[in-house]
Amino acid sequence: KYTDAVMRSRHHEHAIEDMLKEEDDVTFFWLAQMRHHFEPGKKRGRGSGATPTGKTSIRIFGVAVDHGGEMHGAASRSTMVITPLTERCYRAILLSLSAAGAHGGSGVVLNGPPGMGKTDTMRMVAQTCGVACPLLNGAAGHGPEGMVRMIRASTGSGSCWLLLDNIGRVPLAVLSVVGHALATLRRSMIGSRVTEDEGRVLSSFEFNGRTSIVRPGGCVVATVDFDHEERSEKARKQLPENLSLFFRPCTLLSFGKDDLSRVAEVVLLAGGFHCPERLAKRVTTLHTCALQLLGGA
Repeated sequence: KYTDAVMRSRHHEHAIEDMLKEEDDVTFFWLAQMRHHFEPGKKRGRGSGATPTGKTSIRIFGVAVDHGGEMHGAASRSTMVITPLTERCYRAILLSLSAAGAHGGSGVVLNGPPGMGKTDTMRMVAQTCGVACPLLNGAAGHGPEGMVRMIRASTGSGSCWLLLDNIGRVPLAVLSVVGHALATLRRSMIGSRVTEDEGRVLSSFEFNGRTSIVRPGGCVVATVDFDHEERSEKARKQLPENLSLFFRPCTLLSFGKDDLSRVAEVVLLAGGFHCPERLAKRVTTLHTCALQLLGGA
């Protein structure tokens, strides 16, 4: 029940400790952290009785992503320890989802071996941003019409990230249709126009004779599994070109020694152990030696 609160508070302590270690300038380190900002609404006038509402955004570097305010379906099923590798993944995800970024808010694809926590990391970011994150597994055998319909629903509803999990297992015939739909979606996001929806800037894309509206907060993200780097290059070449150009790639290869030590420390602390730092070093050393001995067997 309290594991998530303990893990998040310990992550904040680690962030403050790392910030205090910076001797030259802490500005870059502070801008690299995920921060919540609230902007109060402006008063419309004396005659208007409505209370002005503010806007909450998640900022990292010079990029701001509006909080979706989604509560149903935004809860994470599993708890993950936030490591420096996870923070770098957070930055890549938020930079790709911002309309001011290089990809125009198209989305990100996480590449890495199985067990790295790509799906859980994406869900944690969605939970922090207050958006729903429905999962569409590539091994479930969905047809092209069903996947395109899900893309329309997620991008048109707003405050929803459609997660295409393990997209490398989708047949090439289906990937070609999905890639064409995502390429059309990206062109519409770049050339957005003003509609009559309260004066907001909305985009619309037309695919197979149907026009769909893209609301702010709706996007598509994906994950790709591979065992090692050679297979990742092979899997990346198998994807259609229009699909690979849509996403911003982010590769998660392996955890470092410091990441493993931090994971062990936070898990032991959440379990109620005393002196988790000392125990984490011993557990990390023990498992590293066992991995080296059993790896060559």
